[in-house]
Amino acid sequence: MAGALLAEERWVEAFEELDSKALDCILDPAFMDTSWQGELISREQVMQSLPGRPGATLKLSDLDPRLVGDVAIVRGINTQGQGSRVVGSVRFVDVFLYRSGRWHAVSAQESLIGRR
Repeated sequence: MAGALLAEERWVEAFEELDSKALDCILDPAFMDTSWQGELISREQVMQSLPGRPGATLKLSDLDPRLVGDVAIVRGINTQGQGSRVVGSVRFVDVFLYRSGRWHAVSAQESLIGRR
């Protein structure tokens, strides 16, 4: 379980640091995201958009991990900020699969809960 939470935290760090190498290791080839706007976003789209992503801080809270065999489901809140200003928050559900000795993100979904 701790490994899935570490993968979740590393995923956020990769976005903050625009670290495509780390993100490439975390996202499974079959990864799909359902954005807070209801759009389906493929792994390839995530990887392509990373370099142009605006600088932001991401803070995870209310993490609730569940383990079901080789699958971990992590629910929580991700609050995005720019400088000291909070831009918005989403409630998320991320699904990880344990394979080849590490956790891979296979699915994500966000729901907007606050925007400023």
